[in-house]
Amino acid sequence: IAPFLWLGYPSIWYVLGIQIFNGFVWAGFNLASTTFIFDAVSPAKRARCTAYQATVQGTLVLITATAGGIIVQHLPSSVTLMNLTWHPYSPLYLLFIISGLLRGVSSLVLLPRFNEVKEVKQIKHTDLIFKIATFRPISGVTFSIFSESRKRKSNR
Repeated sequence: IAPFLWLGYPSIWYVLGIQIFNGFVWAGFNLASTTFIFDAVSPAKRARCTAYQATVQGTLVLITATAGGIIVQHLPSSVTLMNLTWHPYSPLYLLFIISGLLRGVSSLVLLPRFNEVKEVKQIKHTDLIFKIATFRPISGVTFSIFSESRKRKSNR
């Protein structure tokens, strides 16, 4: 939906909000793709597959950004659909619509082809929210340090 967000009100605060949203989305995408590589690839091949993924992603960003720059120069200044004519403020608006539609189609086609590669425990949304909200990473470390020292003392 990111390209469609650029069709909204052009204020600095709106643009800032879009950029923050997109930052979270891309961070989640990168986290998910890296996690998938760690799950799907053997440790010996992880560095190579991560390099392949970064190369392919960077190349596709370059190609699509260049294609967008070329396409925007050839877009019409108005669009007529069923007796309605739209005169966008900029041809970029048409480019954002095209980009959003292409991203939607590619997501519908490609996302169903991805499957989990290992067994995953199913969890309810409410349980997930509670688990995340009460997660305390330092307490687990502290607990493991104390439990390890108790095990060592009991084994002596």
